[in-house]
Amino acid sequence: MEFVLYIMYRALGIIRWILFAKIIVDILVMGNILPYSPTMAQIMNGLNQLTEPILGRIRGMLPPAPIDISYIVAILGIWLIQSLIASLLNAV
Repeated sequence: MEFVLYIMYRALGIIRWILFAKIIVDILVMGNILPYSPTMAQIMNGLNQLTEPILGRIRGMLPPAPIDISYIVAILGIWLIQSLIASLLNAV
């Protein structure tokens, strides 16, 4: 059981870093700091495919808003779940 919790903790950490990478790439491309190119399109498409299953579900639960807060909700949710798993691992 401890091994499964550890794997879940690490997997959530990887997902969180992928979300951060998507946020950074989106900001850099929208701000014209990184030029939009075929390579950048592939990177953005890959990040989108990895994050959209999570962000899409969160967007479906949130009311419409002028800004997308699904990233914040996802990162906070992952942080909360990781905190719970860490407390369970420390209790064992």
